Amino acid sequence: MNDIGIKKRPRGVTLIAVYAAIGAVLSLLVGVSQLLTGENTTATPITSVVYTALSTLFVFTVYGLWTLKRWGYKLARGIYAVSIIFGFISLFSTNFTLGNIITQGVPIVIAAWIFNYLNNKEEPRRIFGVLP
Repeated sequence: MNDIGIKKRPRGVTLIAVYAAIGAVLSLLVGVSQLLTGENTTATPITSVVYTALSTLFVFTVYGLWTLKRWGYKLARGIYAVSIIFGFISLFSTNFTLGNIITQGVPIVIAAWIFNYLNNKEEPRRIFGVLP
């Protein structure tokens, strides 16, 4: 049960939680694999820590969304807002090849859909108790 006593999770929230769980696993795999490869560059320990921190945030997001906690809703909104911003920064800092546009653009579109869904649909806002 969540903070406000509602037991049923909307399908969109379930999909977002599953997507965040996949992101948590992938981020953890990248972070750990970078630590284990043994490359001696300055960026490797930094990026491995960043990926591990991201995976931790995704785990908290999954738990918060799955259990319908208000803080999970707020954390998800924050993570996906930042994802959109960093996605565009990443997109414009790479070469504009079709492959880069697709690999950078698809996550931006997904993050934008999630952010829009959480902010503008009444059902998740009602479930998480954040209606104005």
